[in-house]
Amino acid sequence: MITYKHALASTILAVVVIASIPSAWADGALAVGGGSFGFSRNHESMRTARSVALERCGNDACEIKMTFRNSCLAYARASNGHWGTARRDDEGSARRAAIAECEDRGGRNCEIKTNRGYECDGD
Repeated sequence: MITYKHALASTILAVVVIASIPSAWADGALAVGGGSFGFSRNHESMRTARSVALERCGNDACEIKMTFRNSCLAYARASNGHWGTARRDDEGSARRAAIAECEDRGGRNCEIKTNRGYECDGD
């Protein structure tokens, strides 16, 4: 027979267990500089995401240009050196907005530049 106290204790225990489960890693960053770029995604902290992006960019001219959390970020670069970024809720919107920003800045032949064409975190 389950008593009221037993049921209450079980409910409290369930709430404590659920509250202690960490959320998905979902911090990301983009570093750009010296003709290079570096993305990071799905990290446990923004500090780690920034560090990994700078490392992947690979030169002293690299700077963090944008961070993102639970979203998608796209980076477009043009043949004449101009570039654009965009953070959106989905891949397609991020890609389109990054290309539009690149073109608005005077870019010609803007293309998405990442391993996947975009980076989404929290997935």
